[in-house]
Amino acid sequence: MSKIFMRFAVGSLLLSITACTFIGSKPEEQPTEIAPSTPGSERSTPKAAPVTPGATPKPTITLASADNREAALAAHKLALQKRGGALSDGDVGYYMDIHEARFIQLVRDDRVSMQRQDSSLSLVISGGDSFASNSARLRPEMEGLLNIIAQVLEEYRDTRIIISGHTDDAGEADYNQQLAERRARAISRFFTGSGVAAQRIVIFGYGESQPIADNTSAEGRATNRRIEILLEPLTR
Repeated sequence: MSKIFMRFAVGSLLLSITACTFIGSKPEEQPTEIAPSTPGSERSTPKAAPVTPGATPKPTITLASADNREAALAAHKLALQKRGGALSDGDVGYYMDIHEARFIQLVRDDRVSMQRQDSSLSLVISGGDSFASNSARLRPEMEGLLNIIAQVLEEYRDTRIIISGHTDDAGEADYNQQLAERRARAISRFFTGSGVAAQRIVIFGYGESQPIADNTSAEGRATNRRIEILLEPLTR
């Protein structure tokens, strides 16, 4: 009888200890796996990209309105001057002389015409050769020429780059305006992809509003379809 009592007492003691262990401790929490929602199953709220404190914003190309050209260029120039590294007035002439000479040395292509006026340098690229009809996609055969131009732009960094797109008058004026902007943007993106700093570039679209030839002939319309790249020195 005593042995049975002892076994019963020990069993009761062990049961009490086990019960205390489960009651006094918290079960370990397991991670909850959430299945990704399928499109249309529920509306998800877009999350803003994380912002690193003190991070410098990525430089971007400036797209300006042709109707506000002078004010846009003045603001763009001021922003560049604040970055430093601009030329003194006495250095501008020599700097643009060697800049022009470098283009003459490397750019030997009938698709580009070059004109120097005072301290600025203008390059005019045939739009018909650069893009397919009604398209802002660069023709692959233009890449070699644009790479050379980008090389010189990168060598001479104390200039700002003003890129203007122009079309002929075929089609609607609004469409031509948008096409001119898209083509100017395509050229600018090619340059930045080749290493030219985006903050140096400002682009305008003029559509059919600034013809330099008669739009009544095929030759005149081809002349009006163009990209103009104006290079201006940055002075202090």
